[in-house]
Amino acid sequence: MVHFASTHPAQLWLYDLAGRRSQRIYPQANDPLRDNFKRRLADVIDQAKCRKNDWACDPDQFSSHVEAVEFNEQSGAFAVQMIFSTEGFLTRDDAEKSGARTKDEYVYIYRLGPLAWRAFPIHDLRPKFGIDSLKELLTPEKLPAVLVQPR
Repeated sequence: MVHFASTHPAQLWLYDLAGRRSQRIYPQANDPLRDNFKRRLADVIDQAKCRKNDWACDPDQFSSHVEAVEFNEQSGAFAVQMIFSTEGFLTRDDAEKSGARTKDEYVYIYRLGPLAWRAFPIHDLRPKFGIDSLKELLTPEKLPAVLVQPR
């Protein structure tokens, strides 16, 4: 990540040692959580503040970072807790005055071979699955229910 930039968008890649190939797994195209966050950012962009603060104010390039990672070798899956931030779009004071959150927390669950993924707001884990432990979500018993796509 470039540290002098106004935002710091994270990317996650998998590297296949045997095949000598890499594959970007985050961000994925058509991620409804990211799309929603981008729309919310677009709604608060103030071009005058962007120029004043030398911010790019590109909603496609918002700040995100990895908060936690858990692996489960038995299920061939891992979970990543991501933080989405308004950094580079709103000052902390502006966010507080407007009632906007300065960060959102999400969990991305990935199964390898073949690659499958789902994402949830972190506060939805207990209502959906009865647990809030990333490690427990990855067990062979829980993972199939976690990866089921809603209709």
